[in-house]
Formats: sequence, structure tokens, C-alpha cells
Amino acid sequence: MKASKRVLMTADTIDGLWRYAVTLAGALAHRDWQVLLAAFGPAPDDGQRAQIEVLDGVKLVAAELPLDGAGADRRSMEAAAATLAEIVRRESCDLVHLNTPMLAAAGNWPVPVIGVAHGCLSTWRAGARVGARAGKRDDDMAWRRQMMLEGLVACDRLIAPTLAFADELASACAVDRPIEVVYNGTLPHLPAGLEHGAPFAFTAGRLWDEVENIALLDGVAARLQEPFIAAGTSKGSRGQQARFDHLRVLGQLSERAIRAHLARRPVFVSAAVFEPFSLAVLEAAHAGCPLVLSDIASFHELWGGAATFIDAVDEDGYVEAIETLLRDADLRHRLGNAARCRAMDYSVKAMADAMVTQYEGVLKERQSARGLPSCVD
Repeated sequence: MKASKRVLMTADTIDGLWRYAVTLAGALAHRDWQVLLAAFGPAPDDGQRAQIEVLDGVKLVAAELPLDGAGADRRSMEAAAATLAEIVRRESCDLVHLNTPMLAAAGNWPVPVIGVAHGCLSTWRAGARVGARAGKRDDDMAWRRQMMLEGLVACDRLIAPTLAFADELASACAVDRPIEVVYNGTLPHLPAGLEHGAPFAFTAGRLWDEVENIALLDGVAARLQEPFIAAGTSKGSRGQQARFDHLRVLGQLSERAIRAHLARRPVFVSAAVFEPFSLAVLEAAHAGCPLVLSDIASFHELWGGAATFIDAVDEDGYVEAIETLLRDADLRHRLGNAARCRAMDYSVKAMADAMVTQYEGVLKERQSARGLPSCVD
């Protein structure tokens, strides 16, 4: 019987990275990988701990490590990396999967490190400049950019969730090596209860993050007759605070609550000016929601032919597209089904199989470099 290998994986507790990590970890556990999760940010709540406890082969080994947010500095992130490297040694891990690649810049890692880039300061800033209402930049971002650049170099293998973001990352950070692509995946929803969907608009995400362009959607909401609901936190990890006058903001909701809203098949809207993937869009598509998305490369790569695309700064365009769908139940149904069919391409199985291929590939490379015979099937 083949012995399980061990991977240490990082996960933030405050956004979609938690769902990504837990979903992937559960799938890896069915593929002869034991997953040790290290949580960054606030301690996992009872619901998050329950998600881990039901997964055989997955365990939480560290919590409350510092986010790259308020109060963080390079020293605190280097200390977190050192903590992780010690866990790798103590737990005899075979591999490290960093969902924050900057951590690879420190830690003296004893095993290969895979960096999965879900975002990058340089590409985020390029996106933020597109927004008509972009705000001031923080003054302390230089160390984050430098540590990210060093981390990208230090990783044994780099992965991005879309080809579009891989290209952006390579250009913005002068990456002169291949960046592999593994599409994110999520579990499909149960069949929706409403055939033609409910006549309202819905968005979800980091409402405080200016690249999400929620301020534009607030203006759109002011011009719609039907409700426009927004789920997500309005306060960022570095103290950013967003306020909206017209969106019906529900705050941070549980995964179950989000799915309950999506099951009604509203028109799902994103005006993001920068988005490497967006699990929120994928989850909406799985629920059969018609998609109105910003006209950016990553969304075209994922949803071309299965969504309506609008220039990210075109408020009039968003109003027209949403109103057209809200007036036409048959059109909502057709576009919702198109989104659901496309979402099937981004399954948990496909994500996990592709990630295992990456894991095994980097282990083989390390063994070959040492002149050792490969024991990876």
C-alpha cells in the first residue's frame, strides 16, 4: 500500500482562500495526501473548525498567524514563515503549498515549496488604477512588494488560477520562469428552486477592496427598480472602510447563507477591475445565476460565451444589462443555464487532480536534482 505524503498548506480565515484551501484539502485527502492547514488571520470560528474536523486526513496545525494586513511588517511575516518551516520539520512534511507566496522568501524550507498566487500587490495596483473612483495607496506597501518578488523567486514551482493572471503576474513581477495554471474548483449547488430565477441583482466579495469596484455598483443600485443585494465585509484587514448608500448590504454571511441567496438564481454581478479568478462568480454560476461581469481578461478566459460582459467603468452599461435580465425571465433562465454548464468545467476533481500532478512533478524534480531514484508514481 502506498504511504500517504504530507503537505503543509496555508489558508487565510477571512475570505475565499479559506473555502479554496478546505475544499482542496478535502479532495487531496482522497488522493493519498495528508494536509496540515496553517491558518492566517483571526482564529478559525466554530463553523470553520467543524469543516476541518469532518475531513479525514486534514488537520489544523497552526492558527492566528499574521495576515499581510493591519499591523503586519516584514519581521512578523518572516517569523510566521519560520514557524511554518519548523512545523514542516516536526511533522515530516514532504511539500509546502503556500497560498501566500511571499512567505517563501523566508523560513529556510527543508522541502520543496509550491507558491499559488491568488493575488499580487503589483497587479492589484495596476487594476486599482483602472477604477474611476480608486482611492489612496497605503504608504507601507514597498516591503510587501519586495517580499513578494523574493518569494516568487524562492518557490520551486509557481501556480496561478488563470492564464490571464499568470501573464499579468509574469509581466508585473518580471517572472522569467513558467507559471503553471490550475483552475480553481468548487462543489456544485443543489438544483435551484426557481426555474427562471428571482428578479433581483446580487454581488458578493470584499466590499472594501477598491478593485472590486463596488462603488460603481452602488451607483448602479440607485438606478434600479429591483433590489441590488451585496454580501461581504465592508472593512478591510488594513483598516479600509467602505460605505454604500444604495446597495442593500448584508455584511459577512456564512457559506450556507450565501448559497441560500444564490439558490434563488438572481442576476449575479461583478464589476471587478482586477480578479485572478473569483470563487464567488463560480459559485453563482454553479447555482444557475445569469452573470453580468466586467470585461477583463480572466473573466473572458473563464466565462467567454456564458456571461454578459460590460466595461468595468461603464455604469450605464451595467444598468442596461441588469435591467434587461430583470425584465426577461426566459433570458435569465437561458444565461443561467449557460453559466451552470460552463461551471462544470471547474470541478473540485479537476482542480485536485491537476494539483496532485503539480505536487508530484516538483517532488520528482527535487529527487532528480539530488540524484535520487524517484518514488513518485
